Amino acid sequence: MILSQLIGSSGRSGVGSGMGMSDPGRIAAQVVTGIGFLGAGAIIKEGLTIRGLTTAACLWVVAGIGMASGAGWYTIGIAATSIALCSLVGLQYFERLYQKDSYRVVTVVTTNDTDVSRITDTVKSKKLKIVFFDLDRNYLTGTTTIRLSIRLFHRGLTDKFCHGIIQSLEQPNIPLKSIRWDRP
Repeated sequence: MILSQLIGSSGRSGVGSGMGMSDPGRIAAQVVTGIGFLGAGAIIKEGLTIRGLTTAACLWVVAGIGMASGAGWYTIGIAATSIALCSLVGLQYFERLYQKDSYRVVTVVTTNDTDVSRITDTVKSKKLKIVFFDLDRNYLTGTTTIRLSIRLFHRGLTDKFCHGIIQSLEQPNIPLKSIRWDRP
């Protein structure tokens, strides 16, 4: 920003000298374009999960703070810094209070003689929805593999909720071989 101001003030040498008027805002506009490119690169989609939105937003905020400070508007830079820090630290605790969607895949391996509806009925609750169901029976090994893609709508930590589902599968008399819990 300081460089763009210097270029803008030194480029005003007049119409007859062959140099046109320079715009000090052009460098700031290119900073916005570059930070947008970096922010887009920080966003990653993994299956149904999107990561990096907070990182991309932080890049934008830091670029804005840097441009305000470079232009000499320190009050705006300090105010934006304090708002950003309060948002990042304060909203982290608020996030645990509201309900949100999370997606997970539960893979249950059991024997072929197990009733599959017992497993789905055990997993079902008001706070989750089975989005996709996959069944694979292996008659050579005598095992049935059940994959459930589920959407959790809950408040709090997802892993704690997931452990409760695993415990509910372990309590009934279902002959389990293994249970696996993954992110999609």
